[in-house]
Amino acid sequence: MLNAVVAANAFSFLPATQKNISTKSTWLAAENVEVCGFKDCRRAGGGARLQKLVAEVLTEKGLEKSITVEKCDCQGECGYGPNVLVDGKLFNGIKAKDDIVKVLGLEDEQ
Repeated sequence: MLNAVVAANAFSFLPATQKNISTKSTWLAAENVEVCGFKDCRRAGGGARLQKLVAEVLTEKGLEKSITVEKCDCQGECGYGPNVLVDGKLFNGIKAKDDIVKVLGLEDEQ
């Protein structure tokens, strides 16, 4: 019985005043954005144009020095492009600033 009580309380490390801290992240986990520039993605709006758009979003958010933007190899999901990798995670159909903001987790808190 004593072991059950200890185990139940073992994870209460925070003082009661700190337990209601917001869980919304205030930091950005992304370090690298890769944009596909191969034929199908480029036709759908990817490539250099999308790289420039990503760079604009990062500049607007003051993150241009924190996150690298480069091109990547074809990801094999051409029909769903333009495709973007954010720290190795693939996102399809990224065409507008709103899409970029969303995949980078930069939505403004309101």
